[in-house]
Amino acid sequence: MFREGHIGIPFSHWFGRGSRLRFAYTLTLRALGLGTWKEQAPTRRQWTIDKLRWIDTYTRYRSRREIFAAFGRYYRSEFREPDYIRFRLRDHRVLAPAARLLDLPLVSAAATAVFRKLAFLVMVSRKEPA
Repeated sequence: MFREGHIGIPFSHWFGRGSRLRFAYTLTLRALGLGTWKEQAPTRRQWTIDKLRWIDTYTRYRSRREIFAAFGRYYRSEFREPDYIRFRLRDHRVLAPAARLLDLPLVSAAATAVFRKLAFLVMVSRKEPA
C-alpha cells in the first residue's frame, strides 16, 4: 500500500523507525498540506513527531496473504472494492456516471488494484456455520 492510512502521508510507513529521512520526508509532506488530523498538534513538527510515534506504537502492517489466511480460518470472505467504489462515486454529483464503468470486468479489476494500492481492502466476512 502506498498511502499510510492512519496519518495520510504516502510511503511514510516504508521508512525505518527512527529514521531521520522518514522524519524529514513526513515533515516536508505535512508542510505541503498532506496528512490527516492536522488540528491535533500545534505545529507541523509536533504533528510529525506525534503521528510517527503513533504509527510505530499502534500499527502492524500485514501482507495481504497474512490477512487472507487469518480471516480464512474462521470466516468466508468476499472482497467488495468495486461495490464500495460505486457507492462512493454515486454520492458525488459529477462522478456518479462513472460508477457504471465498474460493470466492465477490466475496469473493475483495474479499479480494485489501484484502490488496494492507494487505500485499503474492502471485505465482507461471514462466520462459517459449525
